Amino acid sequence: MAWSIAEVARMSGVTSRTLRHYHEIGLLEPARIGGNGYRHYEEDQLLRLQQILVLREMGLGLAEIKEIVDRHTDPLAEDGMPRISRPENLFEGFDGARYSEQAREQWPGHRERTTGS
Repeated sequence: MAWSIAEVARMSGVTSRTLRHYHEIGLLEPARIGGNGYRHYEEDQLLRLQQILVLREMGLGLAEIKEIVDRHTDPLAEDGMPRISRPENLFEGFDGARYSEQAREQWPGHRERTTGS
């Protein structure tokens, strides 16, 4: 199953602008990018985003987080078996609004998109 950037933003509470930034810095690559430029995420990316958000909540910076999640391997991964039964619950408890102001300051002039890439 794949989710659009808008769906991941809605589920996680992280802005699509932040997701695009994470892609640009190599922190969270989408599973694929459609011919129309839209980003799509699968289970592995949702689990990685969950790790990123946990580490952000702990106060770590993005460079540190990248080092940690790049080293991490999932010992529970089973060949082709889904690991997420309810993706909409994966991000419960995270406050995406906490970083909205930081995103606006870091990328002035960019407006948040609700659909698309």
